[in-house]
Amino acid sequence: MRKRAAASPLCAALLLALSLVPQAAIAGADAAASQPVKTTERIELARAAVALDPMALQAWEELIDALRREQRGAELAQAQKLYAHVRSQTVLREAGEPHLLFARQGELIAPLAMLSKGGISDFPSSEREERYYRPGRLYYAYAAGVQGKVVVSGKKEVGCSSNTAHIREVTPISGDAIVSNAALPQASVSQAAYLPDAAQDSQVRALAGTLLRQHKVPARHIDAALKEWPGENQGLQNFAAVPGANGQAPALVANLMFEGGSDVNADVSFALSLIAEAQPAGGYAVTYSSFSEGETSTSRYAFLGSADLDGDGQQEIVLTGYGYEWWWYEVLRKSRGTWVRKAKASGGGC
Repeated sequence: MRKRAAASPLCAALLLALSLVPQAAIAGADAAASQPVKTTERIELARAAVALDPMALQAWEELIDALRREQRGAELAQAQKLYAHVRSQTVLREAGEPHLLFARQGELIAPLAMLSKGGISDFPSSEREERYYRPGRLYYAYAAGVQGKVVVSGKKEVGCSSNTAHIREVTPISGDAIVSNAALPQASVSQAAYLPDAAQDSQVRALAGTLLRQHKVPARHIDAALKEWPGENQGLQNFAAVPGANGQAPALVANLMFEGGSDVNADVSFALSLIAEAQPAGGYAVTYSSFSEGETSTSRYAFLGSADLDGDGQQEIVLTGYGYEWWWYEVLRKSRGTWVRKAKASGGGC
């Protein structure tokens, strides 16, 4: 039998407040007339407790009881269904709901892509936030070949506008992750990305320099950018090795950003992202690249994670994109020797 976890302090405080809300009418016409208001108050307190701690079973029980007293049939049925899945810690994929993927960064998730028989595609705009961001919805989370679970607390706006929700871990999963409303068998056994070695670093620097020269970037700015890259304490965001299929050499994912001043008092800003892979004849070649420049038009990228999402044996690569006051996510898939963007979804911005 699964042991009940203690509610978070704030949730516990709300549950205490719930216990102080009268649950039965006191004798007298005035008291009886006021009872619906008190029950409504109880519903709102219970909803707040669930949002604070979606795994607190007592909060769900209070909500279900209050909804039953108010005879809110549809809301009661939904709460009972979510309660059952929270209690058993099982992931719920609703009838008719497509296979959806989300990007997890910190305590937030945002739409990433959709999986179907046709492969990976954009997250459907028709999907309603109120359905997949309901407090209590559980999802699988995949990071570094490990499967965990997260639970939604509710929608949370970031910045001026965003399509994000706050989540909590149900089972531990470290760092950024790919979140799914259905199991991804191959993702749970995908090898973790890792920091490239010195030889791979040297190869990528040479390739990055060549690409930047092709984009007419002055030599002094190339030197300055490569001197700063990949930066300190960046983890895998700016440089990652993604294991290849069937023991093949890894794909090297590099993200470079440079901002500085020029000799003519104008700001210099450019970004380069590339994927390099070992070649049969030796050395590495670029199999994907993206370049942008300009103070307000530069789009930089960071490595979020990798996993075999579609079950073909090859890991897909997920990047976070950052532009002028907004951010987004992209899924790259290898096809016929090159990497192709299969999905793009907005995170939010102003």
